[in-house]
Amino acid sequence: MSSVIGLKVRASILRTPGDSPGLLFLDGRQWPFTLDNVWKSPVAPSVNMLVDVDFDGEGNITAIAAVDPQQAAKEKLNQIGGEAKEQVDKAVVIASQGVGALASRMGKATLAATVVVWIAWFFMPGLGFSVSFFGAGQTKSFALWNALSFDPNNNMNPGSAGLLNLIVIVGIVAPLVASFIRHPQARYLYAAPLACLLIAWFTIQHEFSQALVAAGIAASISGIKMTPDYGTYVAALASLVVAARALKRPAS
Repeated sequence: MSSVIGLKVRASILRTPGDSPGLLFLDGRQWPFTLDNVWKSPVAPSVNMLVDVDFDGEGNITAIAAVDPQQAAKEKLNQIGGEAKEQVDKAVVIASQGVGALASRMGKATLAATVVVWIAWFFMPGLGFSVSFFGAGQTKSFALWNALSFDPNNNMNPGSAGLLNLIVIVGIVAPLVASFIRHPQARYLYAAPLACLLIAWFTIQHEFSQALVAAGIAASISGIKMTPDYGTYVAALASLVVAARALKRPAS
C-alpha cells in the first residue's frame, strides 16, 4: 500500500459494489471499495469507468470521483501524442547515428552526391524525346529510370523493367556497399554510378535508333531526336563526385 499512501491516483472500476464490495484496478492491483462516505460524484459508478481515488496517510480510501470522459479522452490523446513523439525522437536519433556512421565511412560529400544521384535518376527529367506525333515543337521528357524501359513502339511510354534496370540499381547502390568492404579494390565501386549512367545512355540511344530503323524512319529527315534533360547533367555531375572517391586510397 505504500505506493499510494497519501496520493490521488487514477483507477478503473472492475466491479461495482452490490452485495459485495466493488473492485478497483490501480497500481497493478485490485482494491475493494464501497460507496459509503467515499463516492463523490453525482453519477453512479459503472464497470470500466475511470475514477480518481484519494488515499489517506494510512492507505485507506477517502474519496472516489468519476473522471470527466472528455478530460479522460484529452489525457489519452496527450499520452498517445507523447509516446508518438518519444518514438519519433528515438527514430531520429537512430537515423542520425546511422547517417553519421555512413558519412564517416564515405565522406560527407560522397554521401551527399550519392543521394543526389538517386534523386536525379528517379525524380528529375532525364531524357527528352522530340517526335512528330507529339505535335510540332513539343518534347516529352522521362526520368532516367523510366527511360530505361521505354517502348518506342508504344507511343514512347515506359514498358517493363529489364536487365538494364537491374544494372542501374546495382550501380547506384554500389557506393553504399563499398564503404563497408575493407578490400582495397572496393573503392572502385564508387565509380559504378558513372559507369551505369554511361551504359544506360548508350543503350537507350542504341535502342532508340534501332526503333527508328525498324520503323523505316530517318531521324535526320523527320526531326525525331533524343536529348538529355537537366536530370542527366545532375546525375553525371553527382556521379563524378562519387567516382572521385575511387581515387582516394584507403587508410592502411
